[in-house]
Amino acid sequence: MTEIARMYGGSLYDLAAEEGLETRILGELEEVNALFKANPDYLHLLSIPSIPKKERCGLLDEALRGQVHLYVLNFLKILCEKGTLRELGGCTRAYRIRYNEAHGILEATATSAIALTKEQTAALHQKLEALTGKTIDLQTKVDPAVLGGIMTEIARMYGGSLYDLAAEEGLETRILGELEEVNALFKANPDYLHLLSIPSIPKKERCGLLDEALRGQVHLYVLNFLKILCEARAQAAALKQKAEADIAQERKKAVNEVKDEIGGIAMEIASKVVEREIREEDHRDLIDEFIKNVGEAS
Repeated sequence: MTEIARMYGGSLYDLAAEEGLETRILGELEEVNALFKANPDYLHLLSIPSIPKKERCGLLDEALRGQVHLYVLNFLKILCEKGTLRELGGCTRAYRIRYNEAHGILEATATSAIALTKEQTAALHQKLEALTGKTIDLQTKVDPAVLGGIMTEIARMYGGSLYDLAAEEGLETRILGELEEVNALFKANPDYLHLLSIPSIPKKERCGLLDEALRGQVHLYVLNFLKILCEARAQAAALKQKAEADIAQERKKAVNEVKDEIGGIAMEIASKVVEREIREEDHRDLIDEFIKNVGEAS
C-alpha cells in the first residue's frame, strides 16, 4: 500500500464516518474495485492521459452515477483526474483497515492442507472470537504443503491485538521497537528460537527461558506476548510431529498388508494411493485437533 493510497483511503473513511456511511461506502468501494479488476481494459481507458479529464470523468458518470453514493463517484473522479486511479485497490485496503479498527474487526486467514468443512470453519471462527474478543472476518484457503497451517495467521491477529493494547497505553513506539529488537535477536540466534519451540520441553520451562533472557529488558506486554507465541509455535510443532508420525505408521502398515499380494509396479501404485488417502484423513483429524486446542494451554 502506498502513502497516496493510505492518505486518500483514510480521508474517504473520515468523510464517510462523519455521515454514518462507513459500511455502505466500504461495500461500494469493494464492488467498484472488483469491477475494475474484472475489466482491466476499462481501467486502462480511464487512465490514458491523452484523453481529456472531462471525458474520462464522463465515462465514470455514465457507468456509475446512481449506482454508487456521490462520495464514491467523486472520489473516483479525483483519482481519475490525478492519474492515480490504479491506486483504488490500495485506497480500498486503507479504508478497510480504518473500518476494521473502528468496528473491532480482525481479519484472519485459515490455511490448511485440505479444505475445511463448514463445521470446522464455524468452530474455528467461534474459537478465535472467544480468544481475541474481536469480531473475526475469517477467510479460508488450501495449501497442500501446509500441516495445521492456521498458526501463522493467529500470530498475525495476536499482533493486531498487541497493537490495540499498546495504543491504549500510548506505548506503540516502545512496543514496536522492542518487538523489532527481539525479532532481530531470534534471527541472529535460530538455535535459541528452535529451543523455545520444542514441544517436548514443558511449557513452564520454555517460558522460563524467556523470563531469564528478557525480564526487565522489555515491557511486560512484549514478554507476555512472546510467551503466547512460544506456546502457539510449540503447539504447531507438536501437531506436525504427530501428523507426520501417524502418516508414516499408517502408510507402513497399509503397504505391509498388501505387500504379499501384489508385485513391484502394482505395489508402488498402491503405496501412492494409500498415502494420499491417509494424508487426507490425517489432515482432517489434525485440523479438528488444532481447532479444539485454539487458545488452550497444553
